[in-house]
Formats: sequence, C-alpha cells, structure tokens
Amino acid sequence: DSNTTISITIFKQFVHRSFLSNKAPVLEHLHLSLGPDCPSVDIGLWINLALSRHVRVLHIVIPYPKKGPVTLPKTGDPPVDVNIVMPSLQRLHMSHANIETRGTYVIDVPSLKCLEISDSARCNFRQIENMPELVRARVSFGADSTHKFLKGLTSVRRLTLRQPLTKLAIYFSGMDIPTGWKPPSSVPECLLHSLEAFEWFEYKGRQVDREMAKYVLKNALRLKTATFSKRSTDMGEKCQMLKELESVATASPSAQILFD
Repeated sequence: DSNTTISITIFKQFVHRSFLSNKAPVLEHLHLSLGPDCPSVDIGLWINLALSRHVRVLHIVIPYPKKGPVTLPKTGDPPVDVNIVMPSLQRLHMSHANIETRGTYVIDVPSLKCLEISDSARCNFRQIENMPELVRARVSFGADSTHKFLKGLTSVRRLTLRQPLTKLAIYFSGMDIPTGWKPPSSVPECLLHSLEAFEWFEYKGRQVDREMAKYVLKNALRLKTATFSKRSTDMGEKCQMLKELESVATASPSAQILFD
C-alpha cells in the first residue's frame, strides 16, 4: 500500500545518505534488517557499496513473509547457483541452507577468518577454497560432504565438525557399565535431532543397563528401531527384559523395540 511504499522510500534514502556520509576507507560492520518488500535491486546496490568499502562483516536479515516452508527449485527446474566472492569479508555465517537443489555453492573469500555453516546437510558445495587467513570454522553437514570441506580448510586453526548421527551401536567386550552411571546434565543433540537406529549388543539387563537404555528411549525423538541382543538362550529371561523395555514411554511414537 501507499504507507509501505513511503516507508521503503524513506529507508532507502536513509541508507544511501549513510553510505555517502561515511568516508572511512574500510567499513568494519554493516547490519541491515530489511522487510520482505525491499527491492532486490537496492539490496544488490548496498552490497556492492559495502564491498567497495572493503566491508569486514556483512549481516543482512530478510524475513520470509509467508507461513510454512520456503519453496525452492526442485528436480526439473533450472539449477540455483550461489557464488560468494568477497575479497575483504572476514566473517561468513550461512544458516538454514538445508535445501534440495541441483545448484551449487562456490565460496571464494580470501580474507575470511571465521566461517560458520549450519543446517546444510543436503547442499552441494562445489568449491570451498582460497581461505588462507581462516582461523576458525564451525560446520554442520552430511557425512558425504566431509571431504569437500576438509580440502578448503587447510589453514584453519580451530575446526568444529558436526555430523548428524543416525545409527548408534553399543558393544561391551570384557567390560561393564560402571554401576554409578549417571545421565548427563543435558541431553545430547544427536538423541534429540538425528538418531534413528540404536543397537545394544550383549545387553545384560542389569539395573544400570536398564537405566541407560531407558534414557535413550525417553530422549531419542526420531528413533525408529531399538534392538537389544543377548547371548543367553533363556527365552523367559529375554521376554522379561523385553517387557521391561516395552513399558518405557518412548519419546518417538514410531519407535520399535526389538530383542534378538
């Protein structure tokens, strides 16, 4: 409406005047919180102006105006390629990039010191290179993409890699769980967000074993199967153990508890 148009015009004039009044050769930090109706042409112009001032940190927030997931190109549509080429950028944070697309990301930021990429399990990073100044990197991605990232992080001093855990197998060979086992103070994120299959070999059914098994069942929100194996051939003992575990209220409504 007319009020929105007037507001956008005033904001654009404010940003332009800010660039003109700032005579610093290097722009340390630019943060823009934009509305969904802000013209993309102006956004591109501001980014180019920031790059011409050798911006160190560029932070742009644009809310998505509709409820529900964002619809992006799928198979059969033209690929979406994103080229990030910023010679002076020192910090880059990409989040919520968990998209299925035939497009690729190319990151070329030779002055980058801090890189953070989250929720990017299915993204295709064709190139992540030319980062000789990189000091710290925190990356979350799928297991198939590990080698692509490591090739471009040769100079990093502090590296945090986070991969989704979907299957966990426990096998105790010649050792027992300490009787004083206590659950951690906070639930591991792998239980809350990714674990789908849990296997416990040589399950003995002791009190401490039951406590640990119940902890997993009560906190694994995406669990599909939990399999417990015991070498004993006593079917009565196995049935009793299975009943004890089946009585647990699992966090995942679709979880199946199996006993081999």
